[in-house]
Amino acid sequence: AIKTLQQFREVPFFQEFGNAIDKIVDRVAVGSDPNNDMNQYIGFESSVSVGGNEFLPQLLKAIREKELVLFSYQSFISGLAKQRKGMPLYLKEYRNRWYILLFDLEKKDIITYGLDRMADLEVLDESFSLPLEFDPQVYFQDAIGITAFKGSAEKISLKANKIAQRYIDSQPFHPSQRLVNQTQTHGIFELKILISEEFIRLLLSYGGEVEVIEPAHLRKTIE
Repeated sequence: AIKTLQQFREVPFFQEFGNAIDKIVDRVAVGSDPNNDMNQYIGFESSVSVGGNEFLPQLLKAIREKELVLFSYQSFISGLAKQRKGMPLYLKEYRNRWYILLFDLEKKDIITYGLDRMADLEVLDESFSLPLEFDPQVYFQDAIGITAFKGSAEKISLKANKIAQRYIDSQPFHPSQRLVNQTQTHGIFELKILISEEFIRLLLSYGGEVEVIEPAHLRKTIE
């Protein structure tokens, strides 16, 4: 089975699953000896299931066949559940959670819903024509994480100390990121993105090691 997976490793459709295939290969490689108590020597990253994955086949079918869906959705903010109805457009995974981008009929806009907060999903025998063109690659091209919205990407300038610079260099925030200046004590990065809650949380995770130079409103938010 591992050899079969490796044959598909470079096929375009499977490239986005490359990390998952590598994990399986690594897991089998270190655990092939039945007498080896692997857990004493190596720890693989694991995620706690948050639920909602059972809806993936139904939602994928609805996307392909352009059918409307109806479900109950519980808000993180209010804690209340409310029925939502719309046209599912795209499934996206982010940090081990699945999300559906839905053209919400009530809000008349594209809204992102987490599958873990959905219940009582129904695929309706109703077709629907979108009032707009939707291209997921274009929709997310300036986004970090799951949040994307209408608006213009902004130029971000960040000053990172030497240690943070190395981390940010090795794990860029976004494909647009560039190291534009470097000294013995710090590096200056520039990128162009839509500022989102996910990006703000990433910046805050560096504490005082990263300083926002511009734009001014992001600098104020981080302060």
